[in-house]
Amino acid sequence: MYNHRTSTPCPPRYEQVNSATQGVYNDSFSVDSIPPETMNVLSRFSDFRRLAKAYKHEQQKCKSWMNDYARLKRNYDRLEQNSFRKLFVLYV
Repeated sequence: MYNHRTSTPCPPRYEQVNSATQGVYNDSFSVDSIPPETMNVLSRFSDFRRLAKAYKHEQQKCKSWMNDYARLKRNYDRLEQNSFRKLFVLYV
């Protein structure tokens, strides 16, 4: 499959799986993984500094959302185990 605007190939749909929906946090990129000599050059650009700050902010939000979801899931599971089971009777 190709991008209609350029001649570069687009990745297939099956490779664009959101790992957050699978309960896996994929942090394959990090601003800290950029070599120092490259970081010295990039940090001169205000756009890069702004994007790096926004990236770290979004990364922090993702971590807090994951923690909140895990806490809510544990609470839900605990409530479900401690609640009375409702019997559903199907009439034919």
